[in-house]
Amino acid sequence: RERVRAGYRAPLVARFAERIAMGDVDLDRWEAWPGSAEDLRREMLVLPGVGPYVAENMLKLLGRPNGLALDSWMRAEYARRHHGGRRVTDRTIARRYARLGEWGAVAVWCELTRDWVDGDVPAEAWDVLG
Repeated sequence: RERVRAGYRAPLVARFAERIAMGDVDLDRWEAWPGSAEDLRREMLVLPGVGPYVAENMLKLLGRPNGLALDSWMRAEYARRHHGGRRVTDRTIARRYARLGEWGAVAVWCELTRDWVDGDVPAEAWDVLG
């Protein structure tokens, strides 16, 4: 809990790691998954502690972005940047990135975290998202 700062999720992360170590979860199988990203997402969601946010982030790590992987910080940051801090629905956020297809998942993350890099100046390319 203290080392990785996972808070209440720490026991779930530890259990997931144990399941991988015991061979109950085969990450190589996920990496070579022949089906759709949505099918793989559904398989991930049956695991204890894996909800949409976790599954959608794991899909990104596997090179199969699917879903925006929105959490409370991302929702708040999106609202701050684009709606004067007013809360918006996930559907509103998804609509902004829909034209990017599966890459919307990567775009939302890059846009909302772009100032995490010291000295980074947002590219004018972000203006295409309106």
